[in-house]
Amino acid sequence: MAKPISFFAKPIAALCILVALAACETISAVGPGPVEIGKVYAVNTGKVWSKFPGESRTHRVASMTIDGQRLNSLDFFDGLKPGQSIVYTADRDKLIPKYQADMSANELADFILDSYAVQGLANPKTTSLQPEPFDQMKGYRLEFTGAYRSGLVLRGVAKYAVREDRLYMIIFYAPEEYYYGLHENEVNALLASATLR
Repeated sequence: MAKPISFFAKPIAALCILVALAACETISAVGPGPVEIGKVYAVNTGKVWSKFPGESRTHRVASMTIDGQRLNSLDFFDGLKPGQSIVYTADRDKLIPKYQADMSANELADFILDSYAVQGLANPKTTSLQPEPFDQMKGYRLEFTGAYRSGLVLRGVAKYAVREDRLYMIIFYAPEEYYYGLHENEVNALLASATLR
């Protein structure tokens, strides 16, 4: 049975080497300063980040990291259309969360956490959900926790908004111990600066 692509599973070394070699020319250092994320977002960074290419099957425009993707990741998702998901699996019988245009703010938070649970995040929980403007849109800020398969506690923050029935999301996560707090101010400032192009 095919398994969903996981952000939290241990990578297979040989495959990762091949992928890295194939994609190395598209990995770039960005910032500090204005950064364009595909044709979707623009943000301001205060530090140097490494920007990785997106993954069309999960609607990620790009991912960025400061210390390496296993230590922290900032994921930018394109405007999801109703019925789309941020989880990919070849298993047609696998139930995966799908975005719907009539979801409430709480249901959208559940959609995000349920998606990460399918990808291997254990015990995801909302710790805070507050309205927060996203560019010119009515947006929300979700803070959450969970655990890696190793048992290491993860902490994350998501900013999201819906425009013309499409869901735009930026999500940061890192181990709660040391790495989340290390870049918390940088991430908060980056999220506050985010605009849609």
